[in-house]
Amino acid sequence: MKNPTLVVLALLAICISSCSQKEAEPPPAVVSAFQQMFPDAGNVRWELKKNGDYEANFKW
Repeated sequence: MKNPTLVVLALLAICISSCSQKEAEPPPAVVSAFQQMFPDAGNVRWELKKNGDYEANFKW
């Protein structure tokens, strides 16, 4: 590789763009159903997938 700086900058740009995704705010019905299924869940973070589904990441 003659120019490793370009590779490093490309990887940095990918990392920054993937980390800058905003947390999604799901509809109240989704939150309610989640809380009924996992009442002891903590540190819940929501993500909106490309197909329109919501995904919750949490500690149980």
